[in-house]
Amino acid sequence: MAKIEALSPETLETFKSYCNQYRLDHDESFLSPQDLASFQLGEDNPTWLALDQDQVVGVLSLMITPYYRAASKVRVRIFHCATGNPSHYDALLQKAIGHPTEVDKMELFMPDQKTHVQDILRDLGWRYVRTSFVMVRKESGSATASFPRGFRLKPLEVGKDEPAYAQVRNQAFGAVQGNDTPITVDMVTQLLEAEDLLPQGMQILWEGDQAVGVIRMLAEEDETGKYGFVAPLAIAPAYQGRGLGLALLQVGIALGAKAGYPDTMLVVNGENEKALTLYKKAGFTLDMSVSCFHFPL
Repeated sequence: MAKIEALSPETLETFKSYCNQYRLDHDESFLSPQDLASFQLGEDNPTWLALDQDQVVGVLSLMITPYYRAASKVRVRIFHCATGNPSHYDALLQKAIGHPTEVDKMELFMPDQKTHVQDILRDLGWRYVRTSFVMVRKESGSATASFPRGFRLKPLEVGKDEPAYAQVRNQAFGAVQGNDTPITVDMVTQLLEAEDLLPQGMQILWEGDQAVGVIRMLAEEDETGKYGFVAPLAIAPAYQGRGLGLALLQVGIALGAKAGYPDTMLVVNGENEKALTLYKKAGFTLDMSVSCFHFPL
């Protein structure tokens, strides 16, 4: 039986090293070098280590933020055991269950090729919710965007355009599964401050004085290459089906290429057939699929 300990200042660097070593065995959305460099001990990041003969063999780390609390859930940063031992997974899970969070569930994403881990999760009581697709567009010529007459695209103007960005994003994703929490103006400000935001990486499409679309582009690097990461692309519902999404996506591809990221990556919910069609039309192909699981608290 592994011994479970809460993360401490003395084991912080060991935890980060473990995450870096095994991040590709997990959903790596919050395990990039930048994420790990900014990780801090605190109430928002309860974390436990599984130790066998004083060696870290597993970790479970949660993210308890206002954004996730608003949807009555906590997000799992990483839940991984190098041993693959179900008892180690269970021992870590029991610590998380006993941690006071005042929410309804934990949410976790796991690559579909990790079938052994997904089987362990199901046996422990995690419930499958949905599948998302990671899609990639490899460098295949330039992307040129054009918009109908009356539309104009401009970078988000700090101190002025944050409400418009939030409004379009919330309208577009209001009915999308997994987007339980509307973003606020303060959240948009935080998005603007991200270290991996590309130059002029937050753009708004306008028709007159009405914001109708947004795109945000990040820098993403992993073992497979350098990518401009679409996070997110959104068109107000009343303006969908008019080719604006494809044009805005082409803008994002061009922004990435200009910043030195010739390839592009994005994540889309599996049930979002309209978005899947759009991305395939723009030259994106499936890279991997990731399943979402919930654990009721």
